[in-house]
Amino acid sequence: MSLGILAAGLALGPDRAPAGRGRRRAVGRPDEDAVTLAVDAAAAALAGHPVAPSAVLLVSTTAPYEHGGSVQLVVELLGLQGALFATELTATDRDGLAALRLALSLAETGDGPVLVCATHSDRASKTTGDGAVALLIGRGDGLAELSVAGSHVEELRDRWSLRGGPRHEADRSFVESIGTERLARTVWDASATAGAGARVLIDGPDARSSARLERELGGPGDLVAPAVGHLGPAHALARLLTALAAPSQLVAVAAGQGDCLRAVPTAAGAEAAAAARALVEAPGQEIAAPPPDAVPADFHPYHSIPRSWRERGADLRLEGILPPGAPVPGRDNPTGTVVTWTRDCVYPAAPVTGMAIVDVDGGGRFFGQVCAGEEVEIGSRIRLVPRRLHSGGDVVQYFWKVSPCR
Repeated sequence: MSLGILAAGLALGPDRAPAGRGRRRAVGRPDEDAVTLAVDAAAAALAGHPVAPSAVLLVSTTAPYEHGGSVQLVVELLGLQGALFATELTATDRDGLAALRLALSLAETGDGPVLVCATHSDRASKTTGDGAVALLIGRGDGLAELSVAGSHVEELRDRWSLRGGPRHEADRSFVESIGTERLARTVWDASATAGAGARVLIDGPDARSSARLERELGGPGDLVAPAVGHLGPAHALARLLTALAAPSQLVAVAAGQGDCLRAVPTAAGAEAAAAARALVEAPGQEIAAPPPDAVPADFHPYHSIPRSWRERGADLRLEGILPPGAPVPGRDNPTGTVVTWTRDCVYPAAPVTGMAIVDVDGGGRFFGQVCAGEEVEIGSRIRLVPRRLHSGGDVVQYFWKVSPCR
């Protein structure tokens, strides 16, 4: 059986803010980040799939931990901890496509499918969007067949930073003509199946020159960026997912590196593409600008790495709160009914924090915060979702929050 996309998930920030020239960008809430978006997307990809992944690849340039890794959190929240290979790619926005190439190799030689989670979260940006794409790569019937079409590497820096130093960007004309258009054309020309009846999708460091070359080569144009912003390393995968109505070749370039993959969709892939496009085009909640994070700079709660390790089962998987044998929370968000609720005006992460007690379907009672920007009432049907509580003490504390069912 050929290798390809077995299942997919897309998660976007729930709010929409102006991004200039009539465009919108998806914006996450203050308690969402690259990890929680990745888990939301991965849960959708893993839902109902009978085989657990043998590897997880996290791709992000905005992961919460610059050193020490964030993929462990994704694995734990999904209940996949244990005998599993996991790593992350953090260099450039091209890494989403690079992760697919790695996943194809791992799935070909390994003993199970590979989960790729590409995610981006930068609420302070004026153009990028908050979102994540998860693709399950392996053998069998699924959404599309994938194959490697070409690659290219040279010393070419469009954006860079030295360790601990500021970020830099090359001259705009260089980024357009050399860092994007010439490099993407080189990758396309070198691809083994260039022009073989597949539409080309191009994602490079400059959106304007990427779009210009894509139009020249007969591509469909980017329908994702105008609606939700550029999704960082997840953007190329979001474009691939939304284009699965027809064969496509996806070219992604940055920092002197480029890859080209070919996707041939199935009927199920066309259905997944339509669902992804509907999610991208959904209006969301319009806001003028993201509200600032309310956690004060001097908020330093007690934190202990040994305590976090000992209690990771309760914190990340609700062990001891849900009954034994309950579905894994990260892959099957528990639902329930609000018994009572109140407002906390003391917790420093927000001016007012909703708190709720929930009777969980199937057993167990949960007490915790309501998701940022949401409200519940007695009797409200809710689901429990992983969110960040705070990053006080220079460590991110994740737990579960109450979100209304919609």
